[in-house]
Order: sequence, then C-alpha cells, then structure tokens
Amino acid sequence: SSRNGSTGGVVRKLSSLMVISQVVIAFILVIGAGLLLRSFINIMAIDPGFDADKVIQARVTVPREYRNLDGDSFRDRVSTAILEVPGVEGVAFTRGIPVGGKDIFLKEQVHLQSLPYVDGEPAAMLYVQAVSQGFFEMMGIPLVDGRSFDASDREDERHYTGYIVDESFAEFFFPRRSPVGEGMALSQKPRNGRPWSPIIGVVGRANLVGLESRDDLPILYKPFRGAKVHDFTLLVRTVRPEGSLLREIQSKLRVVDPKLVLHDASSLERVLEDLLVNRRGALVLLVAFAGLALLLSAIGLYGLLSYDVQQRQREIGIRVAIGATKSEVIAMVLKEGLGMALGGLVLGIFGSFYVARFLKGMLFDITVLDPLTYVVAVSFLLFVALIACYLPARRATRFDPMEVMRTE
Repeated sequence: SSRNGSTGGVVRKLSSLMVISQVVIAFILVIGAGLLLRSFINIMAIDPGFDADKVIQARVTVPREYRNLDGDSFRDRVSTAILEVPGVEGVAFTRGIPVGGKDIFLKEQVHLQSLPYVDGEPAAMLYVQAVSQGFFEMMGIPLVDGRSFDASDREDERHYTGYIVDESFAEFFFPRRSPVGEGMALSQKPRNGRPWSPIIGVVGRANLVGLESRDDLPILYKPFRGAKVHDFTLLVRTVRPEGSLLREIQSKLRVVDPKLVLHDASSLERVLEDLLVNRRGALVLLVAFAGLALLLSAIGLYGLLSYDVQQRQREIGIRVAIGATKSEVIAMVLKEGLGMALGGLVLGIFGSFYVARFLKGMLFDITVLDPLTYVVAVSFLLFVALIACYLPARRATRFDPMEVMRTE
C-alpha cells in the first residue's frame, strides 16, 4: 500500500540536498567564526608592554600665534597646573598620539655610527616618537638599560642630546652588547661637524602602534624638551573617573591660557578597545550568521527526519513486530540523518579551504588551516546533528506495532 508509504524519491532527494547544503553553509561560517575568534583571543593575550590602566590621553590645540614661544616653559606651566587637580598622580607629554594605528607614527631612517651602511643600501626604518620626561614612568614601560630622559635632554636645531630605543631595536642592531653610548642619527648622517647623538637608554618593547604590531618596526624615543610650542598630547595618570577629571583639567588649562582647547580625550584602555573595533565587529557578525545557519541546518535535519519517520510508521511497526529492538530502530534513523550531516561536513571542509583564504588578512598567530579550529568545528556540528537526529529516532521507538497494523 502507498497510502502511508515514504516520500517519493525525487522529493526526498531534493529535501536531502537542501539539508546537506545547509550543513555545508553552516560549517563554512562556523570555521570562519572559529578562526576569527581564535585570532581575537590570541591578540587579547598579548602583553601590550605598557600599563593602560588609569591613564587618560587628550589632544591640546595651541593657537598658531604661540608657535614661536618657549615650548618648555609653556608645557611646564601646563604640567604644574594639571598636577594641582586632586587625584592626578602624574603628567607627561608626547608630540603625537601615544597609542594608535601605524598611520599616526612618524617613520624615519636611522644611521648608526658603528654600523656604516654600504653605499646604495637603504637605511633601516623605525617609528619615532617625541616624549617628555616621565613618559616611561607614566606608561609603565620598564627601563632595561641606561637611563631615562631628564631635564638636560633636549632638541637643539635637529640635534638631540640623546635617544632611547626599545628592546627590539637593541636586539636587532646590537644582539650581543649594550647599545648605550652608541652614536646615531635620524634621516641623514651628521654634517658640518655636528656630533652623533648617543643612545642613553633601552626600554621594554611597547606595542604603541597596536597589539597586532608586536613584530613591527622598532620604536625610537627622542626628547620633547627644546621643541617649540605646537599641538601636543597630554597624558594624565589618575585614580579618579574620567568624566569629572576632564572638566577640571579643562578649567586648569583655561587658567593657563583661555585659548587652549582640550579634545579627543579618552582613556588608554578605550583606545586599545577602539583599535580592535573592526575585528570585533567582523567577529560578532560572522558568529551571528554562523549561529543562524547552524540553527537552520539543525531544524532542517530534524524536520526532514521527523517527517520521514511519520511517513514510515508502517515500516517501523513491521520491523518492531518481527523483532527489531529500540536500539536498532534508533540506529536506523541516526544512520540516515548522520549520513546527510557527514556528507555536508565533507563538502563544507573543501568549501572552507577556499573561503577561509579571504580571511587570511584578519588572522593572527594562526593559519587558515588551523587544525584545532577544524576539529572543534567538526565535533560541534556532529554534536548538533546528533541531537537533531536523535529526537526523531527516539520518537520512532514509541510506535506501537499493533496500533500501526490496526490502522492498516
């Protein structure tokens, strides 16, 4: 009799194909989400090399007519005024943004007195940041060798009394000895009898360009003293909340000069979070799509098997009547459902090899064929498929063979 027979072959094949396609799409999206999630975890596990806790940065805009004034006395007045604010533990300045993307850091060539370059060979490049006395203490960047900047270190007509380099610079150029005391120059070698500027200290590697730039160019720090008055970044370490503190800092700046403007204020912790906002957004979006695709594939698999079990009541009843056990009935339904799931996973694995290449630029410390991600994704999808298949299979064992045969 075909009255309670199973679904026609063509319809069944189309339904199975749809379920397999859903599994393929779900697996590819889960792999993409897994790769981005592992990359995000790897980035968050990186030690930035500085202490962003309780540090606020803000840009200070200075009127153009002040550009020829004595910059040191001007910044000293600003520092003294801000230190009067209750809860402020320290103040420092930088020429540019202290923490941010690569586009805000100045790149310059470096020349070393003891390591002459061959003519025609390009000079090494590094990031350069001008910082004030107390900057490293403010940022929690450890001093490894030599000394930090003091009031005697300054800029004098493009000549600097001393530079401080980070550990990556020292390890690259001076792997077996201390670089302290070595002469160096930026942009071009000293001319007209100008002396070389010595390296006075080495500090720990700080990922100021971003957490993902730990293997990027070294950073060289030059003294901020001696520079003319121009826009600068103010760094404040405090134990107070950001909102109320900024209002008092702005008030103090107006006492120094009403024309000074404080803007782009933010905690360094928020700056680090903003550097990852694009990565976090892509991760959330992909996880959402992967979860939706996974849910749809599970519903599709469950719905197809549930409908099939309902259509095969007579067959299952006969099997039970002639001796089939519950475990055998469950195995029969699971075999069919997991077969479709495995087919989708195999196709999904090959598809993910192709699609994952487009995520290569967003991966960090892992490859597009990361074994752990694939093992976890396959295991997770098989677990979801097993649950989706088991529910209809358990329902099939509840058919009363006598009741089924009586309806015939």
